[in-house]
Amino acid sequence: MSSEACPRVVCLCGSLRLAPLFLSERRRLTALGVIVLAPESAGDEVTAEERAALGELHLRRIDMADEVRVVSEGGYLGAATRREIEYALSRGKVLSAVEPGLGLPDVSRTGPPAGTGPDADVVDELIGLEPLTHRLPSGSDRRAIEALLDEDFAEIGASVRRYSRDHVIDVVEGRYAEGVEPDDGTWSMRNLAALRVAEDLCLLTYDLDVDERRSRRTTLWRRRDGAWRALHHQGTLCAPETAP
Repeated sequence: MSSEACPRVVCLCGSLRLAPLFLSERRRLTALGVIVLAPESAGDEVTAEERAALGELHLRRIDMADEVRVVSEGGYLGAATRREIEYALSRGKVLSAVEPGLGLPDVSRTGPPAGTGPDADVVDELIGLEPLTHRLPSGSDRRAIEALLDEDFAEIGASVRRYSRDHVIDVVEGRYAEGVEPDDGTWSMRNLAALRVAEDLCLLTYDLDVDERRSRRTTLWRRRDGAWRALHHQGTLCAPETAP
């Protein structure tokens, strides 16, 4: 490699449970003269705030990279990895995968990509909270769920039934207590779009695939006391012929 050449920078993304794969790929790329950026383990005792800060730090690594390379096993992509892929695409980064045949998720948007326009920070923050109630840290308690939902929150389910805030909190709390959530391997989002309805109101829409079922999702977010909380959520099942 010429002393004047600028080495290529590659950022690795994926679950740190795959540490041996990260190490192997880092060594392989380094031997090829590539500068490798990768997440670092912060140990098991990490608070939700610290985890969020580490996630933001890794997005800055992606900003510095020429290419984002996904480390995975068995095709599994967790919520954090999916968010990083979405972010990398919004920044025009080259995407590649260590695992042969890995189908990187479709994260196309009908509106401006995350990271552009006057509302980019708001859109990025809210996308990181969707799909609603599925992205809380493992073992989240009732207080964490309450902080996500506005005091006036209501949900219209696929059955067209209306669910109160207390009912939703009870159900979601049980899922996290039983370890059912978070289960990032069962769902994927696509066709994300955001609309700033008012200064403190933002409408987020997307398609959610859970196993073999697709639904159209809409969340209205309201900002109060400097924090965004879900005010209304609705999910409508798609007939097979309407699912792209």
